[in-house]
Amino acid sequence: MGRIFPIARGETMHYLGRVDYRVRDELPLLWNGSGIRVKTACTMLSVIVKAEGNQHAPWIGVLVDGYPVARQVCSPGTHTLSLLAGMDTSVPHTIDIVRDTQPIPGEPKCSLILTSLETDGELLPVPAGKLRIAFVGDSLTVGEGTVGPLSAEEWIMPWASCLPGYAVMLCQMLQAEAQFTAISGWGVYRSWDGNAEHALPGVYNALCSPSGWEEPFDFEQAPADVVIVGLGTNDMGWRKTLKGRERADFEQGLSRAVQDFLAMLRRLHPRALIVWAYGMAGKQGIRILQTAVQDHAEKTRDPRMLFVELPVTRREEMGSRSHPGPAGHRRTAGILCREILLALQARKDE
Repeated sequence: MGRIFPIARGETMHYLGRVDYRVRDELPLLWNGSGIRVKTACTMLSVIVKAEGNQHAPWIGVLVDGYPVARQVCSPGTHTLSLLAGMDTSVPHTIDIVRDTQPIPGEPKCSLILTSLETDGELLPVPAGKLRIAFVGDSLTVGEGTVGPLSAEEWIMPWASCLPGYAVMLCQMLQAEAQFTAISGWGVYRSWDGNAEHALPGVYNALCSPSGWEEPFDFEQAPADVVIVGLGTNDMGWRKTLKGRERADFEQGLSRAVQDFLAMLRRLHPRALIVWAYGMAGKQGIRILQTAVQDHAEKTRDPRMLFVELPVTRREEMGSRSHPGPAGHRRTAGILCREILLALQARKDE
């Protein structure tokens, strides 16, 4: 048995991701990667959670020193989950406990709340990450397809995990912490089925509209050093269904939506490097996105904004759900790491 620690932001407990920084005692986890970071030398670590879900159940993930070590489903109710056991008390580790399930539109009650920790070790001061990276995206950022058999095609949460995804891998490379705003199927202008309400810019200001949290997110509490936007794949999927005038009008609207979103991101992240990354799932319409990003950067004279063309995922890099697997995500993470380091170094040299 260990000592119970209430969830409370402070020197020995660091909040991760898009969370409500005002809460105490219980921390609702609304997006992938939201959670807490602690540092301890212990033999065991457990967490007490409240979970709810009807069709879908939320998953929780554990990272030790930035690397995923465990992932488990949370059934409805209040439970004590054993996350680590048999550890060596002579070696302290930094431990992240995060939600590994996206918000699910249509099922806002797929919820996960941290109430307390139990450990036989003392909580030590938590080291700050060197960077905070805000990831904005769709199923590629959520990590859909990174787990499960190649034959799996059901849209279920066991096959979607950000832990083996490019965002977590990139944070490992840069010793950064992640902040996710990503939902499968959504776009910057239209979703995969043409729904204008399922566009990320429409919910980006709020804490988590798809889960019923409409109050504004406090960006000043967690300022991003880098913002990576991985949107466009679903917009282009809908674009393929259009012809003639409808397609031309759509492309104009898409270009405006990209530039409007970039303006919003710059307002909310005034000092961040903003990177629009596209291509993992195909090159459809890539020049529309690239031109919109470059035009906006030139028009606003913003040197901290760039477009990165990603390579299409190879067949041998694919995972479940006809999505990129961990190998494809690792290649993407390496490319983004190089581009970000180059851009950050250029800013230092200015």
